[in-house]
Amino acid sequence: MSTNSVPINLLLRIDEQFGSDRALPDVLGDRHLYATNSIFAKVRDFAVAQGYRYVERESPLWHAYQALPLLSLHRIMEAKHIPYFDNVSVLRDVVAQQPDIEVSLRFLLSTLKKNYLLHESSHCLAYSVIHSDEQILSRLVTDGERFVATSLITEAFANAVERVAGTLCTSNTRLLLFTLNSYMDYRNDRREMLQRTFATHGMDRMFDIVFLSYWYSNMRPTPLSPEMIERIIRIVFAGVEVNPESHADLASMMNREFSLSPGFREDTSAAYFRFYRCEQDFFKLRDSTFTDDDFLDKLMTLKAKLKDILFEPGEAIARSGGSRAGLVSEQGERTGAAAAH
Repeated sequence: MSTNSVPINLLLRIDEQFGSDRALPDVLGDRHLYATNSIFAKVRDFAVAQGYRYVERESPLWHAYQALPLLSLHRIMEAKHIPYFDNVSVLRDVVAQQPDIEVSLRFLLSTLKKNYLLHESSHCLAYSVIHSDEQILSRLVTDGERFVATSLITEAFANAVERVAGTLCTSNTRLLLFTLNSYMDYRNDRREMLQRTFATHGMDRMFDIVFLSYWYSNMRPTPLSPEMIERIIRIVFAGVEVNPESHADLASMMNREFSLSPGFREDTSAAYFRFYRCEQDFFKLRDSTFTDDDFLDKLMTLKAKLKDILFEPGEAIARSGGSRAGLVSEQGERTGAAAAH
């Protein structure tokens, strides 16, 4: 496959060579990712086991998600229906007319409607775990406070899952198909840089770094402060000394790679909670409860439960090479089932 253009027929064939009753044949890349990306597959398996269904059928929720996905998230988790959009049929129609057609990567990435099933399924995974053991919510008094905490935790987890799953893409083709199903950018140099960092510090610790970075980033309109970066590194490495060079690299990456743009943070978090009449709960908690040691202890305990779903014992370290360098239903509704075409 050219680095500048993509034969549509080849892209379809790459995806079609895989099959599973939990992969969606009308979502480009879904079958390939389910077969080749362990995190993608485990998130899907958990969501299906918890009773979530992937829904392409038009409905009020499906339409609301197409129009304003952020405000549909709570309804998705309550209804256990995760909407998606068929972006394969139109490509098959194009290939039927022009079998040899190629398009540029830029065109494909900017024009084809994406699905974000890994991200939304990760929200659902975290939501299910939080509400199966509500220790993390025990100190929170009102429904508004519990809603804010649940929303921020599930968002941090979903962002971390996407970022970490992206490092498992071992080829440009896998990265392209992943990007067509993710909020993450298609940047091969970024993927390689992150893979090197994960190999140095181990996926186990790096998942924690990414999760906590997004946890704080979702709350603040400013970059992570040096004090907060130091606190995250101290929590994750738990008494293991990090040499100055590795510390500086991690600090740079946390603000550059594992955070959200200031505009997104300012416009999204507070606005989201405003829709649910709990904006003041958000401001109160982010400046008190969410930064104290007791809450962080509970957060890390919850994070460990979430991470156990993604990795078999020892798998996170094995995938990174173990290196420790740098340390001193009905039509239109599926359970993921592949409908015959």
